[in-house]
Amino acid sequence: AVVAVVFSFFLLECDGAFKVRSGESSSGDTVDTQVHVGEKEEAIENLKERIIEHEKILWEQQHHIQTGNENEKGMAEEKRKEEQMSSSSGGGDVPPASVSSPQHRNGNRVGDSSENGQGSLLDSIKNIISKFNVGEKENHSAAATADKRECLVGTENWVKWETMRPSDESEAWSTIAGRHWETKSSMERCLISRKAWPECHASTTYPLLVTGVGRSGTHYVADALHKMGLGFIHEGTGLNGGVGWPYAVHSENYVWEPSKGRLGTGRFSYIAHIVRHPLLVISSLTTYSDASWQFIEKNTPQVPGLAHILPIERRALIHWVTWNRMIEAYADKRFTLSMDVPTIICRAAGFAPLYCDVNINNANRASREHETLTWEELFKIDGEYTFMALQLVKKYGFFLDPACEPQHA
Repeated sequence: AVVAVVFSFFLLECDGAFKVRSGESSSGDTVDTQVHVGEKEEAIENLKERIIEHEKILWEQQHHIQTGNENEKGMAEEKRKEEQMSSSSGGGDVPPASVSSPQHRNGNRVGDSSENGQGSLLDSIKNIISKFNVGEKENHSAAATADKRECLVGTENWVKWETMRPSDESEAWSTIAGRHWETKSSMERCLISRKAWPECHASTTYPLLVTGVGRSGTHYVADALHKMGLGFIHEGTGLNGGVGWPYAVHSENYVWEPSKGRLGTGRFSYIAHIVRHPLLVISSLTTYSDASWQFIEKNTPQVPGLAHILPIERRALIHWVTWNRMIEAYADKRFTLSMDVPTIICRAAGFAPLYCDVNINNANRASREHETLTWEELFKIDGEYTFMALQLVKKYGFFLDPACEPQHA
């Protein structure tokens, strides 16, 4: 009974800790959900150690029950017989309690995980710890939602920026409208993407393509899908498809494509459009090589001379808008970069859970040193394209400040 009380108290304590992490105190009050990662990990380790201690106690008690003192069993059996005799002689209205009843033992239903009813309680504690572990990202998202008003500070800038809206005939407006791609005939669209449309010839049709603007997480997604056992490679074609920004367009020669991973005349059944906050991507694009910019210019005919536009921040801004709008014209679904986006894309493409549910926490991520631009800086460089980028920010569901987004690994 004492152990049951201890376990009950521990269960309430764990539940209270989990509520605190999810934004609610044990008293029902709202609390700060910004928990330091180090504190969370330390708390989890402490709880795990305590569970191990209780498991040891539980095992000893179960062992004692199974191999208990025979004399105690004999006494219990004699007591049971006495109660039965008393009942049969009309000695009371209370039915006899059998210690060996097949329906109940110590108040525990048949099928529970232990003889004394504490195994199910231990399982409950483990479930709470499991939720405590996997809930960090959800809690971070909840915190971001709670801080949405703070994250959207600078809303007054929208009023100012609205005055910089480009005319309907401007280059930037034409780009965001997607007229260059969406007005194509059914046969012409075969020449602007690798989507496996029914009218487009393909030597091989692969299940999946993950593409987007470069520096949006394709390297991370490719490595994760590869480690899931699906045979993907970055900026090349593997067993089940390809991952890379160059594959967003139809080309005879793809920049950075490996010799043993060429697409040839192949196409893709499902195209996943991956996006990342524009301030992070545009800032990183300023480190692109000349070879990449030449490939981009060749496949962005609506912006002649793109590879030579200066400053390079303006070039990167224009590319982020035009490349994303082009992909929107034919992609099956858009995905925002996150830790679990490889799993989400895997499922969306129809791969078996055997692959998609593999836990990947060590996928490689490309990182580069660069300063992060601000919206004010971009407006000074090119107000029209910055306004168009902001329209996509609202469409894609980003906050103005990239710091408010759930962090990628």
